[in-house]
Formats: sequence, C-alpha cells, structure tokens
Amino acid sequence: MREPHTCSAIVVGESHTSGVGIFEFDAAVVILQGEELNIWVGEEHFILDLEGCVQRGQFILVMQQSGGSIARIVETNSPSAPDQTHPVEIEHEFRWGDDGIDTKPVVEYWRRDDIDAVESGPIRLSEGDTVIKYIRPTRR
Repeated sequence: MREPHTCSAIVVGESHTSGVGIFEFDAAVVILQGEELNIWVGEEHFILDLEGCVQRGQFILVMQQSGGSIARIVETNSPSAPDQTHPVEIEHEFRWGDDGIDTKPVVEYWRRDDIDAVESGPIRLSEGDTVIKYIRPTRR
C-alpha cells in the first residue's frame, strides 16, 4: 500500500468533547457510520462485506479504543505460523492511533476465533474491546 494522502474534512454536527459546531481538520482516515459503513484511508475506500469470512485475501477492519487498522488475511493455514493454534496470517496494511497513520506492513498470526467479525450495528468500543468487521475495497 502506498502512503495515503490526507484530505480536508469539514464536519457540521456535534462532538462528544466540543459540543455543537463546524469542525474542520485534515484527515488521513475517515470512518462514517450510518446505515452503511464507509471507510476512507487516503483515496482507498472500503465498505462492509456482508459475505466476508476467514479466507485468503479478505480485508478486515480492526478497531480498538486506542486506534485501528485495515488488515488483509494473507493465509488461513500459514506454514510460517509460530504454532498450530495461531494459523491465520494477517498483514496490517494501514494502522492508526494517537501517533497518526503508519503504512509499514506488520504481520501477525491469529487464531481463527480471533477473527470473529461483528456483521451488524455501529462500532461501539469499551475499554479493552476489539471490534472486527469484514470489509472490501470499492476499487483497486
């Protein structure tokens, strides 16, 4: 993945911390939750994949209170896995948090049960929660 460009975003609405107003900022990652989930990382656009599953090439959105990532399932039964209990090879392509965005690929090995995607409803995070959703790019 290439380094995402930031875009200028203007939001008219209510902030949980600042109240009602017009908010202008530069954004590298934009996540809109409404009837549909829309995610922009630079110019890359992703939407919810209702037919997604643990399969090679599947993209996932990983959200935690401290940040998130767009990851891709590289292999479901990876020969590089450190043990048989973590056979799914995941490559985080975009990661973000308080420090900004990072596009250096990071590989991890997960259990199949770790990729238990939440298919419906908005992303709501509590302390220590991880929410995973299957997503797909709208253009490549």
